[in-house]
Amino acid sequence: RQCLLALLACTVPLACRSYGAFRAREGPENGTATVAVVAQCNPDLENLVRLTRQVGPQSPELVVWPSSPVAQASSRNPDATLSPSSLGSFAREMGCTIVTGANAPGPDEPPLEALVLDRQGVVTAGYPPRPEVTQNLGGGTRLPWLFAGPRGKAGLGIDSDLDSPWLARQMAAQEAGILISATRDAGSRGWRGIGLHAEMQRFRALENRKWLVMSGANAAFIADPFGRRRLHIEGVEAVGTGEVEWLFEQSFYTRAGWWLEPACLAGAGWIVIWGIVGWVV
Repeated sequence: RQCLLALLACTVPLACRSYGAFRAREGPENGTATVAVVAQCNPDLENLVRLTRQVGPQSPELVVWPSSPVAQASSRNPDATLSPSSLGSFAREMGCTIVTGANAPGPDEPPLEALVLDRQGVVTAGYPPRPEVTQNLGGGTRLPWLFAGPRGKAGLGIDSDLDSPWLARQMAAQEAGILISATRDAGSRGWRGIGLHAEMQRFRALENRKWLVMSGANAAFIADPFGRRRLHIEGVEAVGTGEVEWLFEQSFYTRAGWWLEPACLAGAGWIVIWGIVGWVV
């Protein structure tokens, strides 16, 4: 009996791994889009525009910038100003969609949570939602922010939003084909702390079986639905491109809802108790 249990314990993870390897070999069903990610230590808009122009012949359909103040054009040129409307003209010139997290363009305007500039130059800004319909995430309250990407809906998280499994799950449940994170970590965390924070968000790709695109202050990456990094760049400033597929099939984790974590914890606790009782008796 013990041999059979040991054999079963080895067979289950092997079968799961074989199924995962089979799914990983499948070709893209919905086609892919070229996505550019940007890492910049102190993101200001003039430098983000400059880095985006360096992508050149790759012609990305989607560009993800780190979170940055809209009103801050350049620390070296305080008189320069890049407004959302002028950025819309830049997106139209590049022929791509640009997304980022942003602060208020003016002191008397409400703060922006998200800024989307499509290839026609149309600017869409997301404002703080009503508190009664949001989830408290510690750093604030936010709703899932979705927009029309090159291949369908995309979910956008700002700063630490995708640290929350709840928010990423809501995006996937509302038919987001990919997950995007535009972050700007505080320099006080240090390079190692910033890198670890970025790695934490890769779990959102694995949980929801979605591609994850992240641009941050000192690092940027593209992760596939199995949480593997397909592109990783880091440094004071860098830019890179990769192919991303929009996936609309919902994972079991996405459909299961909030009870999955405590159910797994209860199951693990039952196994431990059963093992201890069996060993004692």
